[in-house]
Amino acid sequence: MREGVSAFAQRGTMALDDGAGLDFAALRAARRERVFAAMEEHAIDVLMLNRGGNTRYVTGNRPIWRSVVTPWAPLCTVVLATRQIHLLATTWDDGVPREIPHENLSGLAWNPTKIFAGIARIESLAQARCIGVDGMSPSMPSTLETFAPNARYVDGEQLMRTVRAIKLPAEIECIRTAIAITEGALAAIRDDVQPGVTEQELKGRYHEEMCRFGINHPAMEGTFCATPRARANGDDPPPLRLLPDERAFAAGDLVAVSASVPYASYEGGVARTWPCTGPAGSPSTAYRALYERWASAHGALVAGCRAGASLVDLPRSWLDTGEPLPPVPIAYGVGLGVEHPIVGGAGTPDPADERLRAGMVLVVQGYVWEEGVGGYLGADTVLVTDDAPERLTRLSHELSNERR
Repeated sequence: MREGVSAFAQRGTMALDDGAGLDFAALRAARRERVFAAMEEHAIDVLMLNRGGNTRYVTGNRPIWRSVVTPWAPLCTVVLATRQIHLLATTWDDGVPREIPHENLSGLAWNPTKIFAGIARIESLAQARCIGVDGMSPSMPSTLETFAPNARYVDGEQLMRTVRAIKLPAEIECIRTAIAITEGALAAIRDDVQPGVTEQELKGRYHEEMCRFGINHPAMEGTFCATPRARANGDDPPPLRLLPDERAFAAGDLVAVSASVPYASYEGGVARTWPCTGPAGSPSTAYRALYERWASAHGALVAGCRAGASLVDLPRSWLDTGEPLPPVPIAYGVGLGVEHPIVGGAGTPDPADERLRAGMVLVVQGYVWEEGVGGYLGADTVLVTDDAPERLTRLSHELSNERR
């Protein structure tokens, strides 16, 4: 075992949800207590949630997957007075934690009358003076007025963002495990980056390896694309391709891979760039120089992810190395999906002057490009601490080993 790395951090992809590693019931309880405490602090009687990450944080349930877009509705309602959680649109109690009683569930329905009947059964809703919501549809305020005539509505999304931003130790361990699965699947396909292999074939190989770890779907549509070597039009660098197609890799291509899988709904994302050199090839001098440019800018960006630092400082950290801002977000929160904050790249508005706090988890990424060579995309997940940020990703950048 490496010095300074605990056995807890080394557990990797072992099955944690069988009770041998993480106490998921305790994790759910801790998340709920955080939400109840925030509701008390802001004098919110009822919290109505629809967004997937918010409802998952409060309930810990496995929601039904739907391939349609529906208007905002209070799929999850949290009542402070009773400390109860109510769920709408559940097909049955499979995947619903036992601490949410069966009588607090309402069946899946598209009939508004049945939906409203489920809302009407929520105890203490009529007495609510302040209701927090993470969204709203045009007709919903008048509908809810029927059930809570004396309530005013406030921003519940900001409350949930604040609560979810600082990760509990068990949440960080879930993220570590998701990252380890992603890295394991990526490491298994590294040797498949060969001339003649198509981008779609590489993506398919990644999905195959991902499934070997017991994950049947990715957290996002991955990138498995050769980066362009020539400018398309004008003086601007060509855009980074993100969606793979039937293009076959050629010798000398730099292949950007970016992938993420969920573990207990927590995401673990990784991005690396691999040279397509063939069986006997080795990275070119130009590729090594490109990597050094990326490593310098990325290192400065990661170093800036300290508690107390402003989001405004992160783009400056990158720019101070002499590199232009990349065409991808340079940092974003991660946990139960992509979370706040999001710091954009080139062509996006300046971030708000918000401060990073210890316990936040960020994906930090960047991209550099050189004509005739291609581009280098890389991303690491870091934990913000009061001291130096801790990298949660471990997959080598390959050339990073040569710099030690």
